[in-house]
Amino acid sequence: MKRGLKILFIIVGIVVILGIIFFAVDYNRVQKQEKPIFCIQNPAGVIKDGGTIEYFGLGYKVIDFHTLAGFDDIKIGTWLMDYNDFEKEMKEYEKKFEEELQKDNRNQESNINNKVTTIDIQTTGLSSETSIKKYTLNQEEIYEIFNIIDNLTFSNETCDGLPTYYIKYNSEEEDSFVTYGIEIFDDEYHVTSASNGEAILSNEQKEQLDEIIDKIGD
Repeated sequence: MKRGLKILFIIVGIVVILGIIFFAVDYNRVQKQEKPIFCIQNPAGVIKDGGTIEYFGLGYKVIDFHTLAGFDDIKIGTWLMDYNDFEKEMKEYEKKFEEELQKDNRNQESNINNKVTTIDIQTTGLSSETSIKKYTLNQEEIYEIFNIIDNLTFSNETCDGLPTYYIKYNSEEEDSFVTYGIEIFDDEYHVTSASNGEAILSNEQKEQLDEIIDKIGD
């Protein structure tokens, strides 16, 4: 019996010593913002906040934060350490992230305002439309149109169709009106540009454009 207890104490002692050594090594790595090497990743997988990962070691835990708001830090503590223990730090990053996002949006809107004062979408009279009708977009719709155009991938290949609609805006940079054509082909919307080529709208972009097109002639 005594021999069994002695063996048990030896095993426990070895585990404790290894735990201390492993913790010391991983603690030093975390201080350098390096991932632990004596831990296993949480089998639950990556946390859906942008990419945060939890690791478990012998009596300790490591959380490698990677949030969408930019909180990028590695924390080490006991198994009782929890993701939400760092909520205050994460919220500070979220606040800065929102402020930067709003600042970028204001700059984008300012850039558009400096380039464009009016933007029209009109029928061309070249296809199924029998008369030319025009709708002048409001400020919110201008940003929406430019967001669509900025996210398109243009190709030099075109379907050589006739545009049903034109998007026209006055550009101070070009010192003239810039025109994009909208071709409807096999239930797809193709946006054409004399300088950029042609791009196909996604279903979401098509729905956004449809809401504006529906206002023509109202």
